[in-house]
Formats: sequence, C-alpha cells, structure tokens
Amino acid sequence: MPLVLAVILIATVAIGLWFTSGNMVGGVPDSIAYRGAASNISAGRGLTTPFALMTERASPLQQVAWGNALPLSEQPPGYPLALAAADGLGFPAQTGARVVSIVGLVLLATAVAGAARIGLGRRALPIVAITVLALIGPGSPEYGLLSGPLPWSPLILSERLALPLSLLALTVCAIKLPELQSLSPRTLDRIRLALVAAVIFASTLTRFTGIACGVACAVAIAADGRRTRRSRVLWASMLLAIGPATIIGISVIAGGSPKTIAWHPSPIFEPLVDVMGQWFLLPKTLPIALRAVVLVLLVIAPIVLAVVNRGRTPDRRTIALALGTYSVVYVTGLILTVLFLDAIVDINPRFLTPVQASVYLLLAIEIVEVVRRYWPKMQLATLALLSIAALAVAFSTITQLADARSYWGFLHNSEVTATAGSPLHNIPRDTFIFTDDPPEAWNAARLTAYKLPLSIVATTTQPNPAYEDQIDQVVSITNDNDSLVVASADMRPETDIDAYISRGLVVLARCPDLTIIGRSGSSHTADVTRAPCTAPEPV
Repeated sequence: MPLVLAVILIATVAIGLWFTSGNMVGGVPDSIAYRGAASNISAGRGLTTPFALMTERASPLQQVAWGNALPLSEQPPGYPLALAAADGLGFPAQTGARVVSIVGLVLLATAVAGAARIGLGRRALPIVAITVLALIGPGSPEYGLLSGPLPWSPLILSERLALPLSLLALTVCAIKLPELQSLSPRTLDRIRLALVAAVIFASTLTRFTGIACGVACAVAIAADGRRTRRSRVLWASMLLAIGPATIIGISVIAGGSPKTIAWHPSPIFEPLVDVMGQWFLLPKTLPIALRAVVLVLLVIAPIVLAVVNRGRTPDRRTIALALGTYSVVYVTGLILTVLFLDAIVDINPRFLTPVQASVYLLLAIEIVEVVRRYWPKMQLATLALLSIAALAVAFSTITQLADARSYWGFLHNSEVTATAGSPLHNIPRDTFIFTDDPPEAWNAARLTAYKLPLSIVATTTQPNPAYEDQIDQVVSITNDNDSLVVASADMRPETDIDAYISRGLVVLARCPDLTIIGRSGSSHTADVTRAPCTAPEPV
C-alpha cells in the first residue's frame, strides 16, 4: 500500500500542476470573495472582507462604518485562511491558490485511496482505479463541464479543501493505526479519534457542509461494537457536536449570519437527477423517471445496504456506514438549505461532488461485499471488472480535460483583459463605492465596495422592508462624501437606478459594462471621464 499510495500521490501532483498551470482564475463571484477575504487576513484585518458580499443585509451606514474590514459573514473562513497562509509563505496570489488546490487534490487522493484500501482490500488495481475515477469523474458533452474535482481545480473555490477534508475524516474514522510498542491500543484509538475530530473541525471551518462528516463519523462510532457503550456514547457525542459548535463560533465572530430561515420552494428533483445522472453517464434523452429509477438502484440501494449489512469486518462496516450516512446527511442538508435557508443556491455538480466520490466508493464496496459473500471464487474477477470499468469511464474524459483546461484559460485571459481596462482604476482609493456587484468592483480596481440596497433580500427572495430608507442613506452618503454609485450593465431588476437619479444624483459616465452615478458637480467627474467610456453631454 505505501508504494501504491506514493505512485498515486506523485501522479496527482503531476496532473494537478499540468491542469492548473497558467489557468488559476477566480471565475465566479465566490472566488473573488475568498480572494478578498484572504487579502484582508494577510493585511492583519482579521476575518473580514474589503467589500460587502453578494447577499449582505447590513445598511449602507453600517457598511461604511466598517470601512475596508467588513465581517466575513457569508462564507466560513477556512479556505481564505489557507489562501492567506500561502500568501504568508511568499506565493503570489494566483500561485498560492494553485498550491492550495494541488494540496487539496493530494489530500483527496489520499482519502479515496485509504477508503478503497479499507473497503476493497490490498489489491493495487482497484485502489488506483477508484482513485482515478473519483479525481477525474466521468464526462459527457451533453452535460457540459466535467463533474470531478480535477476539472474544477483551476477555480478558487472552497470545495478544493472541503471535499478532501470531509472524505479524509470518513477514512480516518475507519482506519486502524499501526501498532506501536510504546503506545497501548487504547492510546492509539484515542489518537485516531482526536485526528478525526480535528479533520471534522477543519472541514466545517472550510464549508458548513462539513457538519455532515461529523454526523457520519458519529453514527459509525456509535455502531462500532468493539467499544463499550460508554465509550461509543462519549466519542459519538463529541464528534456530533464539533460541526454545530464550529458553525456557532464562526457566526459569533462574524457578528451573526445574514441568512434567515424562511420557506422558499425551489425545483430540486430534476436538477438532482441531472447531476447524479452525469455520475453514471445516463443520457439526458432518457425520461427523467427512468433515470431516477436507475439512480435509486445505483445510489440509494448501496446506502441502504451500508446501513443494514453487518456481515463484514468491523473496518469495512465502519467505512461503508460512514460513507452511506455522509451521503444521506449531505444531500438532505443541501435540499433543506435550498428550501429554507438560501434561495439562491442551485443544485449543480460543484455542490454534489463530495457525494459523487462517496457513492463511487460505496457502490464498489457493496458489489465486492456481495460477491465476497455469495460467489467467493469470483472476487478477483469482480475486482478486475470494476477496475477496468472505472478506468474506462475516467479515461474516456481525457480529451474533455484538455477542453476544460482551455476553457478556464479563456476565462483567465478575459478576466485579465477586463481588469486592465476597468474605468474604476481612475477612482481614488478612499472613495466610497456603492454597487450592485461589490466583488467585481474590488476585483477590477481593488476598491473597497459596498452593497447597493436591494428591493428583495436575495437569500429569501422576500421584500426588503428597509429598501427606501437604505436608498436615502446611499444618497446622503454620496452627497456628503463625494462617493459614487456604480451599476453594472447586467444589473439585477431589483436594483432601481432611477431611484437614485430621482433623488438628485446624476449620471457621470456610461461605459460598455457599467454606469457611474454621483452628485452634480462631483470632483470625481474628471476621474470618470478619463475612463475608457463616454461621459454624458452637459445639460
């Protein structure tokens, strides 16, 4: 196993370096949020961001009072802390993000290989095959981008660490540490569970969905008949409490969460079937009901078997139960989040990749377990067939990997070009900027940016009762401090630009991708008219 793991890790680093070379970009708004938070952490401003996040509900006056250190209230700080650590080691921003991404891939390969070793045995081929499949994932042109962790690795997203940490917790939960003469078995067991607790904490610190691996490990420990009842209850309770305690601690540090519990129904069934169908290359041309039935057999059945099947070795039972519980809790939590906590979260491969890797492992473990029990002479043939199938599915996507790499490279080049020509570069650093897209304003010109009031609360899609008062605050701040209102071309309909003009502000400049508004006679008029856009004719 050590030699096999070494080969896997060396190959993971090599392909990670190739895939992310020159293409580490912040291609989505979340990427900019993580990068901004990391810059503030590196500057000694604590767990804060230099701009209001996309769903910030603080009033304009409160945002301005925070200055360039707004609370990091919407994302957990684990991933920005990792990016800041890379900054502290002297890596440039993009290189540091690339290093963190490759470290995440290495951790993921280690976790998947370890789980495969526990569930499938010592043979190298199935361990390599399931690890390759979990890293690359299958791909089909009709689904667009690939679903595995590697194709997403050029993006600055917290999943780069959250996924490997979660699977690492599940693996350590079931692994048996090597015996040492200087340490008793009881001490080794305590060390292992302490490691599990630390990884669960790190996972939840990186993404709140890490709470699912705490629940899974707690269930697996509680079902471990090798321990006394007192020991099981004690350790399971502690592991179960780590996730909620971490989330509460982060919320307290951030001054509360911007999200509220409310019912906002969203279409969930079809996106779930589409995403999970991609895991097994189910054509979208198949009726959704048929795809759902196939998914029940491929996903739900192994989870049920993992929960009810006790006729296996303790370590195999623990890893199967942990993977099965994790998958159920994770998906349930995602659904509840969409329905009750955050209406703007969509069901896509990025959010479901952790379950994808778990399901691959669990399905392989259950197939091998059934064969081991009823057709023991077919074990070797079954492992070989599973390995060939996994490798065939993974390697069928190699050409698409090159396409995905080119796609992220295109995004990177477009972003660099857009940033270099931003009209916001002419604006003085101490200007108050209110905009419908604060991350992009900061990304374009490193300006501290605040959130324009929305007529609805984005996370709940409910009306904002303080909307008119908040508009008046923006106008008052703009008149008193010579600040600017920047509205992007694809401005959300709930942001009403006429509301600011009707209160006495005027258009200072119109650019291809944004409109700049300020008070009449603003000293910024000269700044924005030097920008590569057209200033309005004098009235």
